[in-house]
Amino acid sequence: LGKFPLPVEVTPFARTLTARKVEAALAAGDVSGTAVVLRERAPGEPLVTDGGNNILDCRCERIGKPEALADALASIPGVVDHGLFLGLATTLILGRNEGAQVLRRA
Repeated sequence: LGKFPLPVEVTPFARTLTARKVEAALAAGDVSGTAVVLRERAPGEPLVTDGGNNILDCRCERIGKPEALADALASIPGVVDHGLFLGLATTLILGRNEGAQVLRRA
C-alpha cells in the first residue's frame, strides 16, 4: 500500500463534494499523504468508467489501518467502490531462494 495511487470510483454527480469527503476520510484515518486527484483521460477530460463514473486517485504514502479506511470510504455517499480489496485472498504464496512458502488464512 502506498506504492501507487489508491483508486476510488465516484459518481460524477457532486464529485467535488465527494472528493472533499474522501480527503477528509484520509486525513482522519491513519494515512500519510492525502492528495486526491481526478483521473483524466486527457487534460481537462475526466476518465469515465464503464459504469459512467469517475476515478479519484488518492496519493497516499502510507495507509496504517486499511480496514478502517475501507469502511470510511464505503460510507461516503457518491463513492461506488475503492481499490482496497481486503479479505479476498485466503492463500499467499511467497517465492524464496529456498523454494516457495505457502501461508493460509484460517
